Amino acid sequence: MSSHLETNTQIVRGNGHSISQRFDRRNIQGNGRRTFQLPMFRRVEVDVPKLTVDEVTKAVTETLQDIEAKDIQEATGGSIRAAENYRQGLNAMNLTAFVNACRAIPELRAVAMQLIGAEGNADPEFHRALHHLVNSYVRRDT
Repeated sequence: MSSHLETNTQIVRGNGHSISQRFDRRNIQGNGRRTFQLPMFRRVEVDVPKLTVDEVTKAVTETLQDIEAKDIQEATGGSIRAAENYRQGLNAMNLTAFVNACRAIPELRAVAMQLIGAEGNADPEFHRALHHLVNSYVRRDT
């Protein structure tokens, strides 16, 4: 049904990281006898330094020091003992717990954005204030 024609190129961005682009062409059968060729683009940063589990665990541990274990437990959906272990750096969170904690704890979200290289406003106080503003607005209208 579909065939791939691949062309690989590398582009060097201003920050020195190179990006590998892969161009795929897929034949898509339309209604009737027409066949359409649509380009597909994938961008992959090739020269990004890799993080280790210890680096991520250390960053998460430092961030969670000022957060109550009960709040971490509620954010991750795990046990209070697991939350204490995250705070002490004994265990690393699994991906689901980490994503849930990032969604609930603005400080951890800011650290995660820095670790993944996301650009934008990562100020935890801004996100906390925005969250309270939206909640107060929603509560007022209901």
